Amino acid sequence: MQNQNKKDNQTRYLTLPQAAKALGIPASTLRRAESAGLIKSYQPFSKRKRVVLSEVVTAISNFRGRHDDA
Repeated sequence: MQNQNKKDNQTRYLTLPQAAKALGIPASTLRRAESAGLIKSYQPFSKRKRVVLSEVVTAISNFRGRHDDA
């Protein structure tokens, strides 16, 4: 039971292509957003950039909210 709680609390990092596939958007769109600083990325132990899917979803929601009012 303790291992299950630990697993639930861990943050899952996805590569940009994995996150793009999960969201149904082109990887190039996610790369541009990351390069522009709209989405935070991490490089924990390698050259591959990774993102947290929940952070990407939040960034998209915030972006849409700002532009729906205009």
